[in-house]
Amino acid sequence: MQTKSISISLSKLIIVITALFIVIAIPFIPTFLNSYINTIQLKSIILYSLMITFYITIPAALILLGCLYILLIHISRSDVFVDKNVRLLKVSSYCCFFAAIVYLFFARLYLFALLISIVILLGGLILRVMQNVLIQAILIKTENDFTI
Repeated sequence: MQTKSISISLSKLIIVITALFIVIAIPFIPTFLNSYINTIQLKSIILYSLMITFYITIPAALILLGCLYILLIHISRSDVFVDKNVRLLKVSSYCCFFAAIVYLFFARLYLFALLISIVILLGGLILRVMQNVLIQAILIKTENDFTI
């Protein structure tokens, strides 16, 4: 059980650090992207499009991290097979699907964004499958609770 609590605590710490990094990095995104674009010598329209893409998907990323954090809190309290977790996984998958669509639009200018979109889409699909597995587990648990 000690390993479980360490794993959950470590996961929560990583989520908090990632969220803080995203929030702190927001004002520096234009500078970072400008140096990136200059390094690989891309057109400036890609810089502005990528900046818009980042700023549009940042809220989805923060919502996703918040959902994962709350999910870990529920797991640490042994509230695993509950409808709240199904909703958290559903919201998380929607965040991934939203970001995948945004990056798909950006892929018209920069083909590498297509790969990013596919990876994000796969993450959303994995979350959706986990949601469906959790729904089935809740149904089985509910049936077992009524069985003598």
